[in-house]
Amino acid sequence: MKFLLNFIFLSFTTTLFISCDSSSTGSSDNAVTTDFAITGSGMNATVSTSWFFPSAWALTPPPLVDANMANVDLFDAWIVVKKIHFFRTADPNALALSADHYQGPFFVDLLDGSPEPFGSIRLFPEGLRQVKMLLHKSNSIPAGVPAELSGNSIFFAGQVNGHNFSYVSDDTTDYKIYGNRAVAPESGKKLMVTLRIADLIKKIDLSAITADTAISPTNRVNAVNPCPLIQAGLNNLYSCFRQGMNTEAKFGKDNGDDDLSDDETVN
Repeated sequence: MKFLLNFIFLSFTTTLFISCDSSSTGSSDNAVTTDFAITGSGMNATVSTSWFFPSAWALTPPPLVDANMANVDLFDAWIVVKKIHFFRTADPNALALSADHYQGPFFVDLLDGSPEPFGSIRLFPEGLRQVKMLLHKSNSIPAGVPAELSGNSIFFAGQVNGHNFSYVSDDTTDYKIYGNRAVAPESGKKLMVTLRIADLIKKIDLSAITADTAISPTNRVNAVNPCPLIQAGLNNLYSCFRQGMNTEAKFGKDNGDDDLSDDETVN
């Protein structure tokens, strides 16, 4: 089984050709050079960490569970990102205010257990309150990337109740993570986006999967209020996964353990 979550933390590692676009909306003379990483975490958001059991501790993870406590095995989880911008405001309509931004596409394997930052970037030293990632679909994918990502921006595959399932999306909208507390870039400490995979799965009722199922924009798999803790009133699994990737994401500054505890995030 490919799914080896570092339950308390799993890194989104990137299979990518990274470049940094130095486009700027203002002077970058006072910019701070820092690193950035996208990560996936198996940690439950309510679990607090301590110095004795750091959140990146390599423990064998228990199975993921859905909203009905059904065991879920996750084999693949990928996302493709075109651009990454940083903002000094939580206003989702604000213009980019970072000194630099990342330019992709980036093919990110959320289940790769080795943290790998995107590389150095220069950002204004003022506190950041939002990171925005533009999802991307491409018909040209690198070697080692699942074929299901061709023409899609998100791909998940797993098994629940003895049935295989997959989730694909060709969404190319902005993926925004923001909050009310600012995070100041700091040399030597990387900024990080974390998707809490355990929380995402646990907030979705997958009982509508009663046979091998491919969830997609054309087969959304209808269900009655399957994820009220993500968004009440949604009526299909496709929307639950897509909305959950926003609600279960965090942005913050790593304290050196390759994870984000709640006191390191902005939301």
